[in-house]
Amino acid sequence: MNDKSNITPHGNPGLKYGSLVSSIETLLNDARAKVVREVNRTIVFTYWHIGRYIVEYEQGGKERAEYGTELLKRLSQDLTKSFGKGYSYRNLQRIKQFYQAFPIVPSLMAQSEDEKWPTLSAKSELSKVQSAIAQLSWTHFVRLLSVKNEDERNFYLIETAENNWSVRELDRQVNGSLY
Repeated sequence: MNDKSNITPHGNPGLKYGSLVSSIETLLNDARAKVVREVNRTIVFTYWHIGRYIVEYEQGGKERAEYGTELLKRLSQDLTKSFGKGYSYRNLQRIKQFYQAFPIVPSLMAQSEDEKWPTLSAKSELSKVQSAIAQLSWTHFVRLLSVKNEDERNFYLIETAENNWSVRELDRQVNGSLY
């Protein structure tokens, strides 16, 4: 006796129950998508800062780090003990590489301020890169790290964000040499 199609609202008899369910489902799906985007954004920025900490620690105030430290192996062991999976030696290498390959907002802003008269297209490109960085997931960035040329990497970064490419589609475009 739970025929929900016969349920009518008190204030608006013209509104159908199916419309109510549909509206709530849309609201919940939108909220879930927003949560996923925020979690991805938080992960990306957290990993970027972890990469920065690692690079700064390795360099010890010098312009370049001394080669051959065991830092990542030890850090991997300690972080894995505290936080579980996700902090393998290989992933910490990626996190460090991510920081170096994607100088997010502070570094990008410093670069544009160093230019006396940055061109409008340079400012536009900078803005597109910043916006794209905030939209992609960690898995997108892991795939983009394999693109060694910075201009090419930024091209795929912007295209991925503007076209809402999945990681699979990004992979297909990179392998197909869209650039």
